[in-house]
Amino acid sequence: MIKDVWDSRFASLPSQFFGAHNYADLLNLFLSSNFDTELFAMTSWELWTRRNKVRVGEMAKLINRVVEEARKQLQEFLRSRPNPKKKMRKTKTVWKPPDLCSVKINYDGAMFEDINAVGIGVVAQNDRGEVFAAMTERIPIPDSVLVLETLAARRAVQFAHEVGFLNSIFEGDSETSIKAIRNQTSLHSSFGHIIIDIWSSISSF
Repeated sequence: MIKDVWDSRFASLPSQFFGAHNYADLLNLFLSSNFDTELFAMTSWELWTRRNKVRVGEMAKLINRVVEEARKQLQEFLRSRPNPKKKMRKTKTVWKPPDLCSVKINYDGAMFEDINAVGIGVVAQNDRGEVFAAMTERIPIPDSVLVLETLAARRAVQFAHEVGFLNSIFEGDSETSIKAIRNQTSLHSSFGHIIIDIWSSISSF
């Protein structure tokens, strides 16, 4: 059944792709090919999410809708990348690639004033800047940008755990939030419980 999913969008995959022993092997094959790695990442995520729901007895998407849903999620992610004109700006950062065999997970929170909404975006990239996985999520409006950035950091850590990126580097653009998380300060503040959640998730890697 899973082979049918890949055939529906990546019909010209060489036979060695289906001989991959694990996800890392499959990912390396994709990265050395000319296929759409972003769609591959989203398709992998949809398959993994469906598997987990089936495993615990929850309702899951039909297998023949996985690629269509992956394509929709990718389009939504690309459309919802934060627009500087609609965002509360923080410290400007310059993206630097991670070390070889590591994954850098960038996260951000954005306020869209025209629709009175807040969103979180997370993207995982390798040392060549190629996207492994990505997600966006709309959340209730928090009390401040600092809380928003800390919520985004927590979602990034959770996302890394969900997709199995254990050797990850996390990067955001709020120095205040990053310092609070790194030093485990502000634990008694309005977002202290979020910092505790982050370290709890990290300890379970």
